[in-house]
Amino acid sequence: MYPLLCDLSHQPFPPRVWVYVPPCQFSTGREEEVVKTYPLVEEVFSPRETVRFCLGRKKLPFPGLILYLGGDLFYAVLLKRRTGFPLWVYGGYFKWLQKVDLYLARFLPDFERLDFDRKIFLGDLLFSSVSLFTSGVFPPGSPRFLFLPGSRKVFYPYLLPFFSQIGKELTRVYEGASLALGFPDHYNFCDIPELEAMPSFFHSFFGQTSSLMEEADLIITVPGSNNLEIAYRGKRGIVILPFWGLEKIPVEGPMFLLEKIPFWGKIVKEKLVKKSVRKRKWISLPNELLDREVLRELRGDLSVLEVLETIEEMLNKEPDIYFPPELFPRNASQRLAGMIGEWANGKAK
Repeated sequence: MYPLLCDLSHQPFPPRVWVYVPPCQFSTGREEEVVKTYPLVEEVFSPRETVRFCLGRKKLPFPGLILYLGGDLFYAVLLKRRTGFPLWVYGGYFKWLQKVDLYLARFLPDFERLDFDRKIFLGDLLFSSVSLFTSGVFPPGSPRFLFLPGSRKVFYPYLLPFFSQIGKELTRVYEGASLALGFPDHYNFCDIPELEAMPSFFHSFFGQTSSLMEEADLIITVPGSNNLEIAYRGKRGIVILPFWGLEKIPVEGPMFLLEKIPFWGKIVKEKLVKKSVRKRKWISLPNELLDREVLRELRGDLSVLEVLETIEEMLNKEPDIYFPPELFPRNASQRLAGMIGEWANGKAK
């Protein structure tokens, strides 16, 4: 969202931006305070306020456009019904198409798979916003290892101790190594009690992940949205999915109800999640998109030794990463900002 808002701010007549945060079981509760710092943002509505507005009757005193950028599309549909504004949907969400005025495909396979007239292939907003400059954030040392435990705190109690064990071995093998931990900007040190037990050679950073990525020699992370940025930056990356702790992975749909069943629910959920993970060819999105191992994947009952051997192997060769421009255009954010500007200009006439 942030890069798009920056591009919108450069339009001749920048729009007023209201952000509605939908309810989500994966939310941190701090989305509003982060979004309030973004350019052009006039109002931010919490999940409770979003629901209240969707179910209310008050009309907005100006024309507008609903741009869905993620979360539960149901609330965007409610906003459309509530306001009468057109709905543009970005991403790979194929539900409620009868309510969608324009579908903006993030990836070409989504565009080709969707039987829908009102669609365009836009490209990945993240790819168009990746900057390649370094900013000197990483602590001195070489090689530079960046550990990214993701944005969901539910994983931290078992991921951070595992990262700690890997880090201890890395400092033994690479005496001058620099190790950093990257967390989202909606957390701080006090939010993560597991950091108290992390060795002093780990340096923790909040909200500086992109800069850390650009400076790192190798990145160890979990499946998630940061995998694409690692690949877009052409970095060596290892995506790990340990099978111990799988019962803590948040899930959606019917399985969400299953895990609420005492005792047996967690056991059945763990078995189903393991089976699902084993069946998948890839667990990292860039690998799935290019159908090859752009980032190294390690899953199963992982050991520290297995990860260390993979790190040593990867440090000894250059990454082989290429994103064809016809499949991954770099101008998605600027293009979408221009489309919104054209729409707004047409409404003003």
